[in-house]
Order: sequence, then C-alpha cells, then structure tokens
Amino acid sequence: MIGSVLAAFGEAALLPAWASCGILADRLVGDIVPGIRIRGGYHLSLLRVDLSTGAAERAPLGEEFALEHIGGPGFGTELLSEHLSPEAGALDPDNVLIFAPGPLTGLSLPGSARCHIMALSPQTGRIGGGSIGGRLGPAIRRAGYDAVMISGRAAELSYLAIDEDRIKIVRAPGLSGTSAQAAREAICDELGRTDVAVAAVGPAGEEQASAAIISSGGHHCGGGGMGAVMGSKNLKAIAVSGRKALPVADPAGLAVIAERLPSEARCLVDCEAGCRFKWLGPSGRHGGRLGRPSHDPALSPALARVADELGLDVKAAGGPHRRPATPEGMLLDMLGLCHQPWLGIEGGVGMAVECYRAVTGVRFAPEELLTKARAVQRTAQ
Repeated sequence: MIGSVLAAFGEAALLPAWASCGILADRLVGDIVPGIRIRGGYHLSLLRVDLSTGAAERAPLGEEFALEHIGGPGFGTELLSEHLSPEAGALDPDNVLIFAPGPLTGLSLPGSARCHIMALSPQTGRIGGGSIGGRLGPAIRRAGYDAVMISGRAAELSYLAIDEDRIKIVRAPGLSGTSAQAAREAICDELGRTDVAVAAVGPAGEEQASAAIISSGGHHCGGGGMGAVMGSKNLKAIAVSGRKALPVADPAGLAVIAERLPSEARCLVDCEAGCRFKWLGPSGRHGGRLGRPSHDPALSPALARVADELGLDVKAAGGPHRRPATPEGMLLDMLGLCHQPWLGIEGGVGMAVECYRAVTGVRFAPEELLTKARAVQRTAQ
C-alpha cells in the first residue's frame, strides 16, 4: 500500500512536500474508518430554494455524501446529477443553479475564498460552470450551508436574501438594466448593511446572453454562462450573510500547517472579508490573475468598460472557454482553494490535503482525493 501511494505521489509531484514536512507514513495511507463522524469542515446542510413557489428549506447532507464528493464542483456535479431533469434546457426553470464552496473556504489560509457556481451550461448543453472568489463563498459557509441549490423561475426580477435561517425572495424590478456593481450597492442600501456578500448579474445576464458572467465585489465567474442561467430565473442577485463559526477539528494542527507555507504565500487578511494573499512569481510580479474577465490587454479601455457594465465575458462571446484542468487543480477547487498560491509552491497540493485532514478529522490519502478529483473532471466541463 505504501509503495502504491508513493508511486502516485511521484506522478502528482506531491512527495517532496510530504517528505520535507516529515509527515509520518501512517498519516499518508490512512483510510476512512467505517462509521467515522466528521468533526469539522462541514455544516452538513444544503439550502434549497424554489423561486417558482417561494419555498426554501434547509436539507441535510449526509456524512457519506460529504466524504464522497468533498465540496465545490464535487458537490455541484453530484447535486445536479440527482436533481436535474433529463428534459431540462439550460435556460428553463427546471435547470438547477448551484453555489458550492469547499470545506476549507473561509478559513485563514491562502486563497481560501473560492466558491463554485454550476448548472446545465447554455454554452455546452452539459453540466458546467466556474468559480468565484471574494466574500461570497465564506458568507455561504458563515450562513451555515455547504451549498445553495436554486431552481424554478421568479415571477418578476428578484433577488434572494440569505441571512442564516432567514430566507427571503425580494422583488426588485427597479434593478432591471443595472450593472452588477450598481445592483450590489442598491441591495446593501435596501438591507441597511454593508457586511453582505452580493453576487449579481448585469444586463447581459438578464438578457440571457450565453457569455454572461456573475460578479461579486470585483470578483467574477465567467465559466459556462452561469450569468445567463441566473438571468433566466429572473434572479438578479443573491445576498448572503451569517455569523456561524466554521467547524475545525484540529485548530492547532491547522495553524502548524499554515505556518509551514512560505512567507510570501501566507494569508494577509481573514477570508471573511475576502482572502487576499501575497504571491510573487519568478519575475517578482504578482502571480494572480487580473480581477475581471474583460481585463485583457488586447481590449480597448472603452470595450472593457462596456463589457464590465453589461456583465459580459468577451473572451467567451464566440463560444465556451476553459482553463486547462488537472486532477490537482480540480482537487483544490473541491477544497475551496484558489490555484494560486497552492500550485505555485512545491508540494502545495499535499499541504492542502493536510489542511483538509486537520479541518475535518478525516484521514484521506492524497491519492484517494485525487481519484475523486479525476471522477469530477470527467463530469464537469
């Protein structure tokens, strides 16, 4: 068993980090104990909202579900497989829109603010989506949910307000035609709060353009045309807030792992406000991607401004685009971690797996998690 694990590590370039960190072999190869109880990382709760009927409920997520699908796109693909009607079209009310952070989202770790948004994609006709950073993922977790699942279509343009167990579908015809940023400001003013994470679509989403994006405080999800799906549901925005603690099985162990990260990759601020981290590439310049999908040096400033106002990913206007996927990258998505800086340091994925073990108290070998990531890759586009 140890030999097979080490061989798998060699393929995934994970062994150097684990060896250099001095992790004991029995922690590398530990399997899940039958009947084990998860001690952190999950609320084991799903928020289900039907915009057609106005119904909202907190539904349980079982431990087996959480351990099998981990989070993020793992949760999204499985929930869509379970709840998506075979006859549904991408812009039909029967399509299901999933917001799924990961078990590490919102913790004081580098880049731990990712949330996956998934549905049947209008670009491909298959399950797809993308991820978004900023405050949305941590807010969903602070509200006490591991995922939010939205179905149906509102009778008129509305936004969904989530404050832990207080769920409201608010009619908002006055937001029609506004940019995502303007909608965010208006919603915060109406709620009388500034600590709300708002994800919204612009006019392109309302018009169900296949390249429409979802934006949240300067962060964007441009993959799969999720803005069009959100617009097809007459859903202008979701506004999320909460104050629940994030369960961690071994806080001291998690802190030790975080301290092993190189200083240039450590988290600078708490992820509750949107994780920002310092990452310098080989050239000494910031290694992260630019903030908005329209920010391309090839675009004129005027076109970039128009794309931002409309909520349109101009790179996807001619069809779907995807970043190259690897099992390691998919695993980070499932955990709720940004690819930078974890793929930017030697053995970063192995350290992310150790964080998952400290947070949940569940003993997975990296090869087991990578196998799960490969399975999600085969489904999510």
